[in-house]
Amino acid sequence: MIDANTGIFSALDDHCASRGIALKNAGKPRWIASMPMHRNFMINAVVAECLTFTPSRKLARVDISSKTYLLTIGFEQAGTSLSAVEMEITPAFLTVALSDLTPRPKATPSEIRDIVEWSDKKADSAYTGHDHDAIASLYPTLRIFDISGTSTEETWNVFFQSCIDECEIGASWIEGNLAATLRTLCDLESTRIPYRVLCRSVFDGDKSSFFLAQYRCLEALYAYSSAHSLGKHLSIKSSWGEIATALEDKLGWHPREEGSLERILRFSSPSDLREVLNALEKPIPSDDETLVRHSAKAIYWLRNSFVHYRPAQQLVDVESFAWATLSTAMTGIVLDVYEAVFSGQTA
Repeated sequence: MIDANTGIFSALDDHCASRGIALKNAGKPRWIASMPMHRNFMINAVVAECLTFTPSRKLARVDISSKTYLLTIGFEQAGTSLSAVEMEITPAFLTVALSDLTPRPKATPSEIRDIVEWSDKKADSAYTGHDHDAIASLYPTLRIFDISGTSTEETWNVFFQSCIDECEIGASWIEGNLAATLRTLCDLESTRIPYRVLCRSVFDGDKSSFFLAQYRCLEALYAYSSAHSLGKHLSIKSSWGEIATALEDKLGWHPREEGSLERILRFSSPSDLREVLNALEKPIPSDDETLVRHSAKAIYWLRNSFVHYRPAQQLVDVESFAWATLSTAMTGIVLDVYEAVFSGQTA
């Protein structure tokens, strides 16, 4: 607890000093006032997972005994779609959040000085600590929700739901119908969809980042499909992930991307494939077989244009693409392929 509080106030000292204001009680003994009832949490709580978007926007899973909490910093709407009870920010929660997640203060150095210079143990022998609400006011909005019962595997699903909640208030270009469609991904099994990748791209101003995250979802699905089929054929009991890893590490083999993409796109809705081609300003074939092939080529082409440097592709004005339409269609494709892969249709 001493180390945690020392770190919190040292960070405030450094933040102000780096901006030309030296706090007069910098380095003096200071802490956040708390009661004995808070001590167990401060000592034993563990930040099991943390996702940092910026120094001022973070998500974390905090575990202690049989309890689990979602901790959000810099989010206004996160947690609203969850069946979770929001908790009061106590000195215990605040101390763990500030010491373990180290968010950047939102307050100006002058505002920090007004609160931090109020007192310290050297200046006042009766000092019992800084008020936790006053310290909390120096940072972006901090909220905490009880999500006990959430398994470790479900953590990133919860993070993703929280990100979509925040999108609804204009924190991202993702909104409306696209945000509603993305919520349907939250119903999928956490161990099979790379929510971690999706979360990191939600607030990226570069819309191509989210497209690449969705492409990663399709990569995960055709990797699963290929490895699962091989394991079943050879009666291998290892997990599909272990099989795929062994094939790549030991043999340097991985599924041929464009061919694998075309294979799994056969299980997606033709209407979504048409929307993809329409968003990318590509001709739309009339027959389904050609539609699948052209869609696979278009998606793979767009993926390569962001991952690799191709002089000709750099001349394409990607800003002209209908990104919301493209992303909504890609989400529909992921949902359709997911159902096909895990129901055994692709075996």
